[in-house]
Amino acid sequence: MSLVFIAASLITVLKYLDTKQIVWIILSVLAYFLCSLSKETGLAWLGMIPVITYAVKKQSIKQTIITILPFAAAAGLYFLIRLTVMTEATFDEAVNDVINNSLRGDVSAADRYATATKILGMYIKLLIAPLNLSYDYSFNQIPISTWGDWKVLVSLLSYLGLIAAGIYSFFKQKLIAFPIWMFLFFLVLISNFITPVGATAAERFLFGSSLGFCMLVSMGLFWLAQKASKSFLVFGICVSILTLAYSAKTISRVPVWKNNLTLFESGLTSAPNSARAMSHYASALRMNADLMPPNTPQRNTNYEQAVLYYDKALSIYPNYTEAHYNKGVCFMSLGNTAAAEQAFLSTIQIEPSYSGALNNLGVIYFNKQDYSTAKMYFQKTVDADPNNIQAIQNLGAILFNQGNYSEAAPLFERALSLDPNNQQARQNAIKAYRNLGNEQRARELGG
Repeated sequence: MSLVFIAASLITVLKYLDTKQIVWIILSVLAYFLCSLSKETGLAWLGMIPVITYAVKKQSIKQTIITILPFAAAAGLYFLIRLTVMTEATFDEAVNDVINNSLRGDVSAADRYATATKILGMYIKLLIAPLNLSYDYSFNQIPISTWGDWKVLVSLLSYLGLIAAGIYSFFKQKLIAFPIWMFLFFLVLISNFITPVGATAAERFLFGSSLGFCMLVSMGLFWLAQKASKSFLVFGICVSILTLAYSAKTISRVPVWKNNLTLFESGLTSAPNSARAMSHYASALRMNADLMPPNTPQRNTNYEQAVLYYDKALSIYPNYTEAHYNKGVCFMSLGNTAAAEQAFLSTIQIEPSYSGALNNLGVIYFNKQDYSTAKMYFQKTVDADPNNIQAIQNLGAILFNQGNYSEAAPLFERALSLDPNNQQARQNAIKAYRNLGNEQRARELGG
């Protein structure tokens, strides 16, 4: 059906255009198609085409329809490719990704749309006064709202006013229609109205809409300047004040992005209710500790502080598997095996196929010399992640220690095939084959 629509659109356009126009249309459509492939928000330009042709260039409705058809065909081709490439598993994973987008959780449709509306209002506030910027707005920095929330109602009225102004200026063929609809169309795809997107909210989502906003501000300032007696002076003063204010805010924000630690530390104050922000800061502390010499006070202090922030993340979102797992990693580094085991068990209780937690549980039981339990966890790790080299080697090591060389040798070779430079796997495979009396294979492996 999509291909029929695309073909019909192109045939219709070719009937009404000359050769020169066709060339320009082809180049424009190609640019639009490539733009959409590189970034999905590029699709918003489809809505801007009738605004440009009808409201700005003042073409007829017939000319507008002819112009938009090939771009609509390109958009149709994009969605056809997307549906072909995106698997059902990909969509299922996105739907369950609550930590990134709280609107993907157990939320009613009414509350989801109310919260999405409130977020749209937050975007206007951020554009006008970007005072409290944050790198993260994930679960649960923006709590779920209802239609009784005054912020939701103010946002709704604001956007209804913008839409009304956009419709009026479009049919009156006013230039102001362009920035209004540019602001609105680029928000549609990231608004969580059509479908939940990759994040509850994000300042980067405003990139396209911010151009429309800046144009509206410029047109507003120019209009005010025309009303004043000294229009050029008034316009210049207003632009200078705004430029200095926004530049000062930009410069003050630069140190936050110095490194991961400074960025994630900023989240402690800018996103105190975000589970991911707490976990990110904890992970930054943990990775810093990993780089320090073993058994030093500062290293242990970093791990202990990391555990505290993982606990904060879990108090916000108890099913946060990444926080449970990394908390266990910290406990292992601190030598607290019992606490580490409990953290890994909590991880697989939520996500049974979490390979990192399964493998570490195997290591814990291996160190306890409980080889049967360790073997079970290593086997589960390999089942969940067939290319997990560490788990494959661990499973092979247990079989080797149990004298089961015939099953251990293929596992070491499997690890070696995944990592040809893995000398430990090579040596273990050589030992296994020699114990089996297969000296030829041992020599082939370099033994």
